[in-house]
Amino acid sequence: MFHLRLTYKPDDQHHGELAAIAEGQGFRGHGAAWFNRSVLEEFARELGLYPIPQGDRIVLRGGEGLGAEESPVSVCLGLSISAFGRLGSLRVDVELAHTALASGLSDLPLRASLAFLTTYADLEAFSRGVAAMLDHGGEAVLMGHDNG
Repeated sequence: MFHLRLTYKPDDQHHGELAAIAEGQGFRGHGAAWFNRSVLEEFARELGLYPIPQGDRIVLRGGEGLGAEESPVSVCLGLSISAFGRLGSLRVDVELAHTALASGLSDLPLRASLAFLTTYADLEAFSRGVAAMLDHGGEAVLMGHDNG
């Protein structure tokens, strides 16, 4: 079983750090990035889209530096959710990274990428969980299913 677990620590009323842990089938990764709260609120609303049109994706990306279109140069937390197949499944791609600046290993980042399938019902629960997490703390969990 796969899952993605998000927690949010506000710095002030407008910004905070979003941390993610993704795990499944013996793989585990952790990453965190700073986000404007309004970006996370919009992400929670987008998670409620039904159906996600074939070819479209719900995307959240945060990290270090800004490149073209204000996307991070180095992604520390990236999520992408898209339609998968014709039976209503959704594909979740998770990209997590950590640069060990304190240890002097900034040229050797730790990275984990996971992909898993989920359902619209699980995505709807996750959407409500993200909104509640932003307002009341706690965590939001997206449950996934075995890919095979």
